[in-house]
Amino acid sequence: MNSPVVSARFADPVEPDVFLTRDPRAGDRRTLAVLSRHSEGTAVQTGAEMRQSALVDALRRTGPVDVLSINALRAAVSCARRCPPCAAMLMTTPEGTLPVPHNWYYCRRTADQVRQFLDAHPYPVVVTSHIWLSQYLPAIRAAGTARLVVDLHNAEADLQDELSAHPWWPRLRDPEVPEQVGVRFVEAGMVAAADVVTVPSEADRERLRRRYAPTAPIVVLPNAVPVAAGSRPVVARRPVSCFFLGALDYFPNTLAALEIVTGIGPAIAAAAPGLPVVVAGRRPVPVLAEAAAGGVVDLVADPPDAEPFFTGSLLIVPLRNGGGTRLKILQAFAAGCPVVSTAKGMEGIDALDGVHYLAAETSGEFAAAVAAVLADPASDLRRRQAAWDLVRSRYSRDALADLVVSTAELSAVER
Repeated sequence: MNSPVVSARFADPVEPDVFLTRDPRAGDRRTLAVLSRHSEGTAVQTGAEMRQSALVDALRRTGPVDVLSINALRAAVSCARRCPPCAAMLMTTPEGTLPVPHNWYYCRRTADQVRQFLDAHPYPVVVTSHIWLSQYLPAIRAAGTARLVVDLHNAEADLQDELSAHPWWPRLRDPEVPEQVGVRFVEAGMVAAADVVTVPSEADRERLRRRYAPTAPIVVLPNAVPVAAGSRPVVARRPVSCFFLGALDYFPNTLAALEIVTGIGPAIAAAAPGLPVVVAGRRPVPVLAEAAAGGVVDLVADPPDAEPFFTGSLLIVPLRNGGGTRLKILQAFAAGCPVVSTAKGMEGIDALDGVHYLAAETSGEFAAAVAAVLADPASDLRRRQAAWDLVRSRYSRDALADLVVSTAELSAVER
């Protein structure tokens, strides 16, 4: 990576208790997870937070795991906000000097503190998660950490190429920043710096292998959700609404929500009169709010809690772009919700059309699938039971923990 190793000492070291969550178990061979933000024991809602929380829980099956919160450390050095020099950080690439992409968490003072902490508290293994923290890797590597595990939430360069090719991209995103070039350069550097790379799906692993031909092993660690223990809590019931849930300022979700507002929602309203259709999520962009005004789809901005949407409802997922795996689908499976999704929406999840969910691509197909759920409760119940079994066996936190323990590349980092 073309990032300077932090060498200046901006201040005396911050006390670790300010930014470090210590695993209470004894043991010197600890793993350190460096995350954008972390708060032990609190509910998480974003996909990034859910993946990181599940990863920490899984790693704790292998031994003690301490967690360093970049957000908490940044606040401790009085850099809770992005100051212009760090936010405008540039990097030199073969294609020119470019802004560092996704550089929302970087702070030079914080990076210096990370290095000072690791100099004073060497860990045999450091795990860092997401492209957001790319610029902290030089500080981590400079501390001489024995093993570095880089968890990528998507094959980011492929995703960026896909999004940049969309005809609406310039209208919903700043067209002056060549993000796909910067993302490709940063992701290549992260893969090269890692001793082990982890990704959420086999498709993402193949994308990274094809693009970078890395020497480090790439391990698939699926996204995981909490699943209640015991027997399947799936019962016969008629959906009380259809919903889509996600960060509504994220481009793939914005496009999906607009499709629901302008096409799928009206088609469902015609096929199933009286069944509410809801789009909910954080920070809806103005174009979405304008499209939803006065229409048949209810737009719920910034809901305080996502859980109520999974109670007795039907999840519709008209995603056309994206990477990783869809945590909202896994949550719906775990909650016993029926799911209607595009093939892209179900990408990375080993679910079968007609067995675990219903497939749809057009507005008419979404409406027909919703009508089928309502018309055949017995088949709907069988699909939801099969989906619960799938998420319990493959995509639960227990399943992820078992996979981490049994995966040679990851279990070896503790030996």
